[in-house]
Amino acid sequence: QGYGVSAPKEGNAQEIQYYELIARYQLLRGLKLDLKALEAAERALAAAEAAFGAASEQTAQVLNDLGFLHHGQGQQAEAEISHRRALEIRERLFASDGPAVVQSLNNLAKVYHAQGRYDEAIALFTRSLMIAERHVSATDPFIIGVLEPYAASLRAGGKLDEAQAVETRLSTIRASSTGKETDE
Repeated sequence: QGYGVSAPKEGNAQEIQYYELIARYQLLRGLKLDLKALEAAERALAAAEAAFGAASEQTAQVLNDLGFLHHGQGQQAEAEISHRRALEIRERLFASDGPAVVQSLNNLAKVYHAQGRYDEAIALFTRSLMIAERHVSATDPFIIGVLEPYAASLRAGGKLDEAQAVETRLSTIRASSTGKETDE
């Protein structure tokens, strides 16, 4: 999930609360209790900001998860706010590069897609793909996580030839990773 941080030092109550709330909302989400998970994630956000600062990767990760939960509840405006803030933090922390930035770009683009803002979604997916390709080969299965929603936004935005080209690339990547052609 992106919580690759060391365990809290003994006695740091804010960090301990943060980790407890992270565990709580992940458990609730796993149990499909999304409204309760959302409440716990909102509390985890406050704990992350108190323990690590408003511009920390821990805060960005909780914002990412909050955006995911809001998106799942159909609360696209709230999801957009969370994902946009997570992206801003990650762009500052990682110089607009790396897997965490790709994750935030993809998630914000998915919200734009859900809102019918296809051109904005396409622009973010394009940027996400360029960053991802700097870190893995153009045929790495990791790229599928960018290409699938990108193709959907292209198709929904009426860019059918471009969508077909991306879908062909997806088939090629899948075939190279499984050893056979697929029509997914």
